[in-house]
Formats: sequence, C-alpha cells, structure tokens
Amino acid sequence: MSALSNGVVYSRIFETLMMRHANTITFRRMSRAGEPLATAQASAEDRKLVNEILTNPEYDQYFLDRQKAVEFFGGPEAMAASMTQAKITTLRQLVDLASIVVMHAALDAALTDLCRLAAALSPVDWEARLAEKTVRMAQLSGGATYESLRAQKLEDHLDALAKDSVLKRADALFAVCSPAAGFSPSTSFTWDRSELARIDQLRHDLAHGRVLAPPAEEVEKDIEFVIQTGLFFFAMLNATYGIKMDLMGDILAKQQGI
Repeated sequence: MSALSNGVVYSRIFETLMMRHANTITFRRMSRAGEPLATAQASAEDRKLVNEILTNPEYDQYFLDRQKAVEFFGGPEAMAASMTQAKITTLRQLVDLASIVVMHAALDAALTDLCRLAAALSPVDWEARLAEKTVRMAQLSGGATYESLRAQKLEDHLDALAKDSVLKRADALFAVCSPAAGFSPSTSFTWDRSELARIDQLRHDLAHGRVLAPPAEEVEKDIEFVIQTGLFFFAMLNATYGIKMDLMGDILAKQQGI
C-alpha cells in the first residue's frame, strides 16, 4: 500500500478522519460566533447602499423610480434589514454546504484507504471480486506468477473502486470483511446504507447547486452520521483482521518526513 507499515496506515486513517470532523465542528462553531460581527458589517454596508439608491442619481439607470422602489420594500430601514438578513442566511447555507462536502470528502478518503489496507492485509479475500478480470497473454508468457498477476489486477480494481461512489466502497468492505450479523462498534450508531445513499446524493446535489442546504439541525445529524460511518468501517477492519493503530510508528515516520 505504501512504505508505511499497516499499523501506521491504520493510525493515519483514523487521525485524518477525526481531524476533518474536529475541523468541521470548529468551522461551524466559529462561523456562528462571528455572526454578530458579520451582521454589523453587512448592516452598515446595506444601510449605505440604500442611502446611495435614494440620493445618487446614477441609480436611475437601474430604477424607474428610486424612492418608490425603496418604499416597495418597506422603506430604508426595512430594505436594509432584508438585505442583511439575506446575507446572513446565505452565510449559514454556505457553512452548512461546506460542512457536508468536507465531511463527505473525509469519508470518501477513509473508505478508499480502508479498501487498500484491507487488500494489503488479506489479498485473498478480494479474489472473488477479481474472478472476471481479464489477464493478457503477454502477462502469462512473461512467466508472471499467480500472486503477481493477482496483485496487479487487485491494484487495478482498487484504482477503479477509488473513482466510484462511497457506496461501492462500503459494499466492497462489507463483502471482503464479512462482519458478523448485527456488527456495530457503538451502541449509539446503527449502520444504514440507505442513509449513506441519501447523504451521498445530497452532497452531489449541493455541489452542483441543485438544492439548498437542509436546516442546520439536519446538517448536524448528517455530520454525526458520516463520522460514525467512517468509524464503523474503521472498526470493521480491526474486528476482521485484528489490525491495530501503531501510534509510535506514526510519530517516528512523521519525524522522518514519511
């Protein structure tokens, strides 16, 4: 998988997943804490703009009647307040959108790395998924061994899988790990494939501007589900292969710039 030991790779998957989660929560908390300052800044800007609309003749190119336009929105104060509220609403929606995208990306990366680690730990478990892969005659005539051919086909399969959906990688991990019925490392989390499918589609729609971010409360629940999903599959590898984190090895590798 890399020059790093399996235990170090396992440690880094956990570290990265948890760091992205912590960063996302901090981002959301700091954004909310900064709202009063953002509101004050936006309010000052919007009051100035409304005053410009009322007093600057240059705005005649945009309005048939500047005074009536402002009155239509309830007067100067109401118009400025409406503009400010719209900005704060947009800010919150963008924070929610970014939170879902970042956490989805974190899970995406974790599942990719977990698939590669599972393959490194037990390539034989992936043979059923490689049964239909074509082997070129040139590879056979070159005296390639079964193990080397399997390794190449497995690498090709993992590369293709990394470009597929998070659902496909989740399905692959379930297939190769074959966890016991009802497996769950946490009593507070229940794996739900349909819920991951919903969040995966939500992330896709948000990224392409097709929908608005859901209410903040729902975003919080989605963030929690995504991090718990990552930890679920992380624990699955431990349960299947007994892999453990090598924290000291990770520290030494980082000291060596690896």
